[in-house]
Order: sequence, then structure tokens, then C-alpha cells
Amino acid sequence: MMLNLHSRAMFGLLAAVVPAFGQPYLILHDFFVGPTPTPAFIRDHRAYLDTLPFDGLAVYMRDPALVTNVSASVYNPVLMSYSTIYGVLAPIAGLQSTMLKQNFGLVFAGAGVDVFDDAKWAIRLQNMHALARAFKDVGLKGMFFDNENYLDWAHYPGAGCSSAHTLKACQDQMRLRGSQVMQALVAEFPDIVVLTLHSPVVSDETFFEKHYDTFSNVAHANELIGPFFVGLVEGQGSQATVVDGGEFYSPRTPAEFLDLYNYQKRGIISDAGVPADNLSRAAGPNGFIPAYLRPLWPTRVNVSTGLYDRNTNNATMNPGIMTTTLTNALQQVDRYVWLYVESITFMEPPGRTSHSASTQWVNAVRDGKAAALATKTPDPHPQASVPCVRRRGVCAETSFNSLPAPKRRQACSRQLA
Repeated sequence: MMLNLHSRAMFGLLAAVVPAFGQPYLILHDFFVGPTPTPAFIRDHRAYLDTLPFDGLAVYMRDPALVTNVSASVYNPVLMSYSTIYGVLAPIAGLQSTMLKQNFGLVFAGAGVDVFDDAKWAIRLQNMHALARAFKDVGLKGMFFDNENYLDWAHYPGAGCSSAHTLKACQDQMRLRGSQVMQALVAEFPDIVVLTLHSPVVSDETFFEKHYDTFSNVAHANELIGPFFVGLVEGQGSQATVVDGGEFYSPRTPAEFLDLYNYQKRGIISDAGVPADNLSRAAGPNGFIPAYLRPLWPTRVNVSTGLYDRNTNNATMNPGIMTTTLTNALQQVDRYVWLYVESITFMEPPGRTSHSASTQWVNAVRDGKAAALATKTPDPHPQASVPCVRRRGVCAETSFNSLPAPKRRQACSRQLA
């Protein structure tokens, strides 16, 4: 299916979604060195998991017999039924947990599928319908999408889109596929939350040019991640939430987290100084975020950030640093912070194995979260600097979503005057 750029209706773009500010949630992504958080494991170890300071888990969707791995396979172009998916998730249906109320199903992007292959994408979309229905029926919040380009799905030219097409054509088509995936999810689960680990900025040369002293430029190897994310935003409807997961790992200070938040929320849509070249850029004349969507971006994209238990990019990590880092992170997001661990595991009590998170690590996370919740305000990032837009002659008051309704109307009216 080719993308018709002249028709926005195909993307299901509805009224802008206002992020729900308030208490931030901490999600644990933990499967690397310890017990795997499968549905059966979570059910059987709920009592211990409820003693930890996490609000939810990235659930590794695999059955105890190691026969069906939904997390690794559901995004492949091989049909997977609702009954198969639900069967794996059934142990946590209606989970009675005092802490784990923000659980997500982990899904890996898998190998590249030609973005112009309608037959394979049709199977993928069927799987997304079944997956979302199962998520809703067992009580998960949504999809924790590991969209890293492990197997060449998001590089141009590559398995996801060949050099037979231009970069622009590939990005436009991947944007369409993102919208179709989101619409499939929303059709079964209207208020689903979809969190992608890697931010769309990984496809934005402009971001790396402005952060050349902090991050290595990987935009040239991830040109299709950003466009797919844009499609998710376009297909989310009026109730779903699309989360930019912000897998940066290196920020530590409030200023560092705020700088990234501002770029994820507003910098990515800025045309200022963006050249008209043939590189992959989010904004500017050839940007993969369409011009009509840019004014709505801050209210349609929920910004998150990811933390990591190891040293990265010359940034040291230990329990003491984790406490302050987690506090700072939770104060600079819209709703979610997620913690990925590879050296330790929180899935078992301290001292159980050499990889078990120590009491010091558990308390570091607990203290960091408590400090953030003690000072978190309803909205640390007012939206008043976002341009207002008119829709059918009506001011889009959601551009000032941090203000009470009367003040939103006043502020928006003044900007449009």
C-alpha cells in the first residue's frame, strides 16, 4: 500500500490528546541476568514483588514450557491467535497486586520486514489486533515496545526498505505502517498505552548536531524509527497514549533531564536552522514529522526517560547515584520512568544469587522514588510556549494544557490575536 500524503483522514487524526500529569510511575525492565518476569513467575512471586518500589513491570510474555514466546514472536509476520496470546498471559489476568498496577507487555521489533510488503504487514496487523485484545482482557496497560534496530528493521537502505526507494519514500511508508499498527491496537483497546524505548530523535540528524558532545550520532543507522513513531502518534485516536521512552541512559542532573525533555517535547518539531538537505531530520523542509502535526506534537506525545544500572557514556552508576538520578528523572517526565537492569535483578530477594539486587540497591530505588513523589507538582513543564493552532476556527486550548480552562482560553486567544 502506498502512502497518500494528501489524505490525513487515513491516519485517524483526532483531537489532540492532553497528557495526564500527576504522580509519575516507575516501570521495571528486568530479564537479563535473573528470573524472567513471565506471567507465571509474576503470579507465583507476587507477594515478594509487592514489597519492591516499582509501579509496574515489562512482562516477558513467554509460557513456562518455553514453547510460546509472544514477546519475541508476535511482531513477526507469522499469524498468532488471540487464544495463544491470552493463554500465555492468563496467569496475570486480574492480578491482585498492591503495587504492580502499571504493567506492560514486552514486544521486540524483530527482523526487518519490507515496508512495502502488504501481505506481511497485513499479518502483523492481525497480530496487533489479537495482542491488544489480550492486553485489555488481562488488565495490562499496553505495549512496552523495544524498537531498537537489532535486526535491520529501521535502517535505510536495509531489510525494512531497500534502495529501490528514496529515503523520503521509505520514511513516508514507515509512517503509514506505524499509523496502521496503532489503529489496530486502538481498535481493540481504545485507551492503550504504547511506550517505545527509543525516542524518535534517534532518526533526527538535527538532534545529534545539537548534542554532538553528549551522544554519538546514530541517525544514519536508524532512519525509520522516527517515522514509525510519528505514525503511532497519528493513529492514536482520542484516548490512547503514545510514549517517547527516551532511552538515553546518560543524564544525571535535573538540567540534563530537562534538556532532553524539552527536545523530545518541542525541540524535535522546531524548524529553526534546519537545512533542506537529504539527511534524516524530524523537522525542517524535509522533516519526517509532517508540518500539520508539529503544533500538536507537545500535547499528543507523552515524554518518558529510561535509566540503566551500568555505567554508560562516561556517566557512572551505583546505588547512591541511582537515588539522585531517579529523583531527577521522575521530576522531568510526563508519566513514566523505566529502569533497565543488566548487572543485577530485582526479581529475587537480596542475597539469593550473585546477581540479586542488594538491599542497598533496593533502598536506593525506594529512596529516589520517595524523594521525587514528595516534591512532584502536577505539571513541571507548562505548555504555554507552544504555538496555538486553529481548528475549524476554534482555538486549540490544549496547547496550554497546564492552565485552568479559563486561563487556557485567555492565553490562547491572546496568542492568536
